[in-house]
Amino acid sequence: MVSKQMKNILAAALGALTLLASSAVGATTIDFEDHPTRANFFGLGIVSTYQGYQWGYGNTGGVANSIMPGNSSSGWAFQTVGNSAVNPMPTGGSGVSSAWNWNGVQSLWIDFGGATDFTSAKFAILSSAFGSNASTVQLFGYDASDNLLASSAAFNLGSTFQTLTANFTGIHSLEIRANASSRWFSVDDLVLNQAQNNVPEPGSLALLGLGLAGLAFGRRKAHKQAA
Repeated sequence: MVSKQMKNILAAALGALTLLASSAVGATTIDFEDHPTRANFFGLGIVSTYQGYQWGYGNTGGVANSIMPGNSSSGWAFQTVGNSAVNPMPTGGSGVSSAWNWNGVQSLWIDFGGATDFTSAKFAILSSAFGSNASTVQLFGYDASDNLLASSAAFNLGSTFQTLTANFTGIHSLEIRANASSRWFSVDDLVLNQAQNNVPEPGSLALLGLGLAGLAFGRRKAHKQAA
């Protein structure tokens, strides 16, 4: 028979094993509030560093036309309510800042650098006073080899930010594609989850060692009693 104390040790060890085998999923919302300015990512020198990802663009849609990271002034850019791309900026975003497709590139790209679950984002036209707004955007998710994993339906844009829910799982890069090139749109509140491996604490490792030792002891004791 294994004692109650030994059972508790084994239970603790199993808990430690579960901790070691699990991965924590950290939810992130990119709301662009950390750069309250009207400027493009390339000009700010952040196309390979912002939020830990690479940010690019495509003058036309599709993987073959993607430029990663965005190595010119085209592509991702910030705007604010006080200094918008075109006044007035769309309403309904979070805070005072959002992003837009500088120079009217057809696609905006994000390379996450690893498998990422992309949940949703908010989209709108560039401005109700602008004559070359995109009418729709569509989302495409790709794996590490640029194979298409998921796509959304075309999403109609208005002068107020609305949420497009995608629920893409395990994508490595995301393409946001307008209905045509030289058509502008705004984006805000990108919601994603990225797996992060847990680093076990020393206490967990100690519990694991005790549990394994207890398991061996209990088996030896049970074997002797049976003999």
